[in-house]
Amino acid sequence: MHDDKTAMNYESGLLDKYVRRYEQDTEYLAEVMALGVMEEAVRIMEAQGITRAQLAQRIGVSRAHVSRLFNAPPNLTLASIARLAIALGMRSHVSFESAPHKQEGKTTAAVGCPHAIPACIVG
Repeated sequence: MHDDKTAMNYESGLLDKYVRRYEQDTEYLAEVMALGVMEEAVRIMEAQGITRAQLAQRIGVSRAHVSRLFNAPPNLTLASIARLAIALGMRSHVSFESAPHKQEGKTTAAVGCPHAIPACIVG
């Protein structure tokens, strides 16, 4: 039987391999960023008491279109993120952070990135 320290090293080794495999996958990173944008939009909508129907009206699209955005975020364009931000009375920006780096054989995420990816879109 492995002790806790050995189990943790084994598990972190597997996790590191998994993370490294996806940290250079542009499709995966784009999906993570799109999900992050939509999660932030949901938080803002809840805080402001905005429904999806109201959001659709503010953006000038159908309620079904807004539902598609939230249920399966597409590869969002900067223009669609800007429209969403304006409709929510917010500003959005794209930021880059330092790529994850190795520290004593471990992969660590860039500080402030909630998704453990090199670049995040922050609302």
